[in-house]
Amino acid sequence: MNISKTYNNTIIKIGLISGISLILGLLFDYFFYDKMLGINFLIYIIFIVLGLFVISHTLKKQINKEVVWLLIPLAFFSTM
Repeated sequence: MNISKTYNNTIIKIGLISGISLILGLLFDYFFYDKMLGINFLIYIIFIVLGLFVISHTLKKQINKEVVWLLIPLAFFSTM
């Protein structure tokens, strides 16, 4: 019973990470393929950060404070 539950949790984690990665890949193609850089870069960075928070919330893992502090310069420099 316990092995089956662990296996199901692993499959759910793999599916979640793969799904978010696929969505981010499709968004990258939509925003950047044959287009100039602009506000698209900031929007894509926002989607990456949202994906990070969705994965951490779903897996019930807390993001380190160092990572959260790195999001501030990431947002700043992506607006330039």
